[in-house]
Amino acid sequence: MANEDRIYQNKYGNIYLNEDLVTPKGRLIYPYIAEPNVRYKPSKYSVTILFDKDETPKDELNALIKVCKELKSLAPKNYKCSYTYGALRDGDEELNKEGEVREQFKNKWFIKASCSNKPTCIESKNGAHVPCDETKLVAGVLVRALVQPMLFDSGFAWQLKLVQFVKDDGTRYSFGRNPIDSFAALSKAFSDDDEETVEEVEEMEEAEVEEVEEAPAKKTKVKSGKNAELEML
Repeated sequence: MANEDRIYQNKYGNIYLNEDLVTPKGRLIYPYIAEPNVRYKPSKYSVTILFDKDETPKDELNALIKVCKELKSLAPKNYKCSYTYGALRDGDEELNKEGEVREQFKNKWFIKASCSNKPTCIESKNGAHVPCDETKLVAGVLVRALVQPMLFDSGFAWQLKLVQFVKDDGTRYSFGRNPIDSFAALSKAFSDDDEETVEEVEEMEEAEVEEVEEAPAKKTKVKSGKNAELEML
């Protein structure tokens, strides 16, 4: 295939490589599969997948890096891109409000993938790929995804094509306060008659949303070494 056929550019200026690939097996987090993520404008379906740095096969991770290297090499020389985001993002640089590494991201690489239309969901049964109930795709389960590399003004991203449910080993990622504590607080609030209690409930709900939502990605320049933008692992 000629180089000019390997890439294409959409109306927003994003450049895509004409190649899909399957990700390594990883943990699903922040799944917006049944409903789109309204934080995108316009809204999009999206997932974040975590890959353990010690357990994920290096050749599978390097496959993601390799296609991004090709995409970079084929992009127009005058294409303006900061390359803030590499092919893989470093979870050990994802910090919470206290400046500590977010627990779910420790010792992980991760990617974010999104799409405008609802992605296909499958699982394997008796050696065949069959449709998967999207309610099984909750934060913590093991998945693979079919993705396409994309280059935009801040670096690399991934177009989501398909999500494959691999296994549910009981791992769950929880966000926000304990639901039992929340229910107790809400029940107490609605048992009172004063108006201030309703305001307290509204404040608590807003706080809950802030805790559950994904923190904005930290836009820092990619460093050399373990977090080099396209360095093979």
